[in-house]
Amino acid sequence: MSSTPRVLFVGPRPDAPGGIAQFSSNLILSVREEADVDVLAFRRLYPRWSKPGRLGPDATAVGGSIPARAVLVPWNPLTWRAGAQDARAFDPDLVVAQWWHPLLGPCLRSLSKRLRRGGVEVVFVCHNGRPHERFPFTRLLSRRALRTASRLFALSGPVADELRALAPGVPTEVLSHPPNLSGRAPAERHPRSSWAERIGPVDGPIVLFFGHVRRYKGLEDLVAAMPIVREEIPATLVVAGRFFTPLKHVRALIERCNASDVVRLHPGYVRADEIGDLFSCADVVALPYREASQSGIVSQAALFERPVVATNVGGLAEAVGDRGILVRPARPEELAAGIVRALQDPPPPPALPTVGWNDWREAILGATTAHRAALQLAPMIEAS
Repeated sequence: MSSTPRVLFVGPRPDAPGGIAQFSSNLILSVREEADVDVLAFRRLYPRWSKPGRLGPDATAVGGSIPARAVLVPWNPLTWRAGAQDARAFDPDLVVAQWWHPLLGPCLRSLSKRLRRGGVEVVFVCHNGRPHERFPFTRLLSRRALRTASRLFALSGPVADELRALAPGVPTEVLSHPPNLSGRAPAERHPRSSWAERIGPVDGPIVLFFGHVRRYKGLEDLVAAMPIVREEIPATLVVAGRFFTPLKHVRALIERCNASDVVRLHPGYVRADEIGDLFSCADVVALPYREASQSGIVSQAALFERPVVATNVGGLAEAVGDRGILVRPARPEELAAGIVRALQDPPPPPALPTVGWNDWREAILGATTAHRAALQLAPMIEAS
């Protein structure tokens, strides 16, 4: 047995757009400093005909330089068997799978069971305990998959509680979400992205809503709050990210709220090398979520030193702590009051997480070390 641990990562392609791919890539980069690493990725997570399925890789992604074998398709069992064969060929001591949706359940369950039968340790890094939108057989698919793992890692306390209810016999550990990116907001606008130019002239501060636009994230509450904010402060809302909610519905909502001169939409994926420039334009980052597990955007706001107004749901309160403004969800008036307070007397940005990528590496490699020790001890026990 080699002295260098061998760790196989299973998840989105490292060059895929989005926070989970960024998280996974940062973890891979950290772990491979002390281990032999291989990556078994999903070839496809969405049907080709869907809007997300047509989105290409992000050439500026933190994991763009990480080699990976894109094999798995969640709804194609033939790829699960091929993935298990590739995994066995690498001969890992530990498999680290990213978990965020029950759609992945049958695939990851199959992979986990096949590998654990061969004596491989399998841990899941769980970004959600349950999906934010309705999905058929959520609890069944999640429970069957999560219970095959030897250990679960959660990114917030509320998610850990959900995992313990779904897989009560599986040890669950909580480690918070480090920033996906590094560095500080630039003192001057980034010449490659020029977000100040894209946003255009404004007559006051900017409130930023950043990331995927999904129903559970409460954008409609934020849009309804902005005319109330404008009664006190001439603020502008900038919405930047991929729209999973139909854009025409969002525009109709803006018109109903008489907010056409208050909201500026910038649909489309924001490249990794543009995010610092975008955050540098913001005076406040708003997270009006109606429900949440946790959000990497809080740690990005901390990294780029921007104050946060968020709803008190899921792991957001845990991440924001007492350094931001928390309001109840689905209450535009309270949200507006919180934004006005943050603009008039800005709270400090959220504290950077005390857990970093080195801590994640130690936790992952600790699981590997424990497993290798158990394998070495087993023959001695049998002999005795």
